[in-house]
Amino acid sequence: MSDLRFGRIFNKAYKSPYRYPSTFKKYEKKKMDDIIKNQPFCREFYVQEIKTILVNCEHIYMNIEHLLQNTNIEESQHIIFHIIQNLIRETGMLSKFFWPVREKELHCLRAKHLKKYFNISDDSPLNNKQIRNAIEHFDERLDLFLSKPNNSMGFTFPYLIGEESALETEKQTNIYKFFDPNKLVIKIFDERLELAPILEELRNLSVICFNDRKRMTQNL
Repeated sequence: MSDLRFGRIFNKAYKSPYRYPSTFKKYEKKKMDDIIKNQPFCREFYVQEIKTILVNCEHIYMNIEHLLQNTNIEESQHIIFHIIQNLIRETGMLSKFFWPVREKELHCLRAKHLKKYFNISDDSPLNNKQIRNAIEHFDERLDLFLSKPNNSMGFTFPYLIGEESALETEKQTNIYKFFDPNKLVIKIFDERLELAPILEELRNLSVICFNDRKRMTQNL
């Protein structure tokens, strides 16, 4: 038997999903459907990761509240902003479970199932990448900010904590990072983010994850 003929017989007998890209795509889709939809014990790996992020966010926010209430805010500004940025990074990691960066079919299927599982919609406050990008690409944003003539004049502060309304009266003051602890609003350059809706979404996810297993089962 020639090698060519043997290869044909072998391929026919061994129906691997990896033989053709189109076949592999169908196999990949079916596999993800099976993993997340039909095998709850596999889906639990995603749930556990989300739980870990939620616990981290809770601890981070408790640290923010403690610093705001028990320390000299002016002296602790850099620490407070560092912790707030950690909170935003954690919520960014969380959002990737529902809105993956790489829009491959495999990842989109996982996101679709998890959004249904956690009752998350696309208009969720977690689906906001602007402020996260401002943090992750801060060096580039700083280049652009300082390259504008008006922003290199007057007083410049790397960070400031106070009332947002005060920013309107400080026309000659340039601030990279701003936080209003009363409104729970953070601004990084020209990007503005309200933390209250994000915290509310985190609370909703925490209730589903930790306190209401019956509801989670019914929503499948």
